Amino acid sequence: MSESLFLGKPVFSIPVARQFEQWLNAWHLGDLGYGCMCDDLDEFEPAMRRFLANLDTYRENIAGQNFLGNELALARITQFLPKDGAGGGKIVVQNGGTGIRLG
Repeated sequence: MSESLFLGKPVFSIPVARQFEQWLNAWHLGDLGYGCMCDDLDEFEPAMRRFLANLDTYRENIAGQNFLGNELALARITQFLPKDGAGGGKIVVQNGGTGIRLG
């Protein structure tokens, strides 16, 4: 899902039965207006028709968002690192991404 949203693509989600996390993520997609879910295959056709009819709206909703978030998360985490270097907290770059190494 996150890759689709990052690329600006609406999501039609069919959560795996009895996997609450998948159902919850799919529900949130619909609630946020980024796509829709179909958790009952008997309702697949009307759900897909609704999804296709609303693609432009989903794209507009997605376009106004920042789905990276790593910079914000890193900034929040570094607020808790010692400012004077005590404790050895360091921000490091590994494998092309930013990470935090403590100690």
